[in-house]
Amino acid sequence: MPPATLRGLLEEILTSENVPFEPTALPLVVRAGAGSARDSLSILDQLLAGADDDGITYAKAVSLLGYTDGDLLDEVVGAFAARDGGRVFHTVNRVIEGGHDPPAASPPTCSNASATW
Repeated sequence: MPPATLRGLLEEILTSENVPFEPTALPLVVRAGAGSARDSLSILDQLLAGADDDGITYAKAVSLLGYTDGDLLDEVVGAFAARDGGRVFHTVNRVIEGGHDPPAASPPTCSNASATW
């Protein structure tokens, strides 16, 4: 299923069920579902199970789905662009301390870099 269609479906379901959500969390669900409506709905259900009164938030989705926060990825790209090795290592250390896997963060970092240049 195309990402835009899948995102629209998720938005429609959450809105009809009066579930609060941050729109920035939905692309993470769509990516984790890999184009499958069934898998995306299952992931959405997992996020709902771990949600509090704020509903589905970007921060909670990043945490529960194991993604690295986009701000950290942008920071790594910026450090490489500035040729600041110390800042690169410091940021990678923050990725590790956050419980993320640096090799898993590499593809999104490369995507961020190619979009920057």
